[in-house]
Amino acid sequence: MARIPEDVVEQVKSAVDLKSEIEKSTGQAFKKSGSSWVTSCISPAHEDKNPSFQVFNKDGKDICHCHSCGFGGDALSDDVSSVLYSNEPFPALVSRLGAQYGVHVPDTRKP
Repeated sequence: MARIPEDVVEQVKSAVDLKSEIEKSTGQAFKKSGSSWVTSCISPAHEDKNPSFQVFNKDGKDICHCHSCGFGGDALSDDVSSVLYSNEPFPALVSRLGAQYGVHVPDTRKP
């Protein structure tokens, strides 16, 4: 199987609305805090009682970060994608999110 071009992966990362993906996957509500959004951490290893988890836009893509435990990344980072997408295979995840957010992802499967 050929690799998905890195520029396409970056386009998908930039297109994903991470806050919406987290809300949809976890059911957690966010509160606006300045230019970012906060809620309790989504890491399964962190029982967060205070809103220490933040989603913000950096360099054109959404990033999340827990200020207590350090959990975070973008929508396609290993930690975040394992929580949100149940370890969906990377090529399938990029293709699905690309279709969902209007980014053309070339078919990399060999015929």
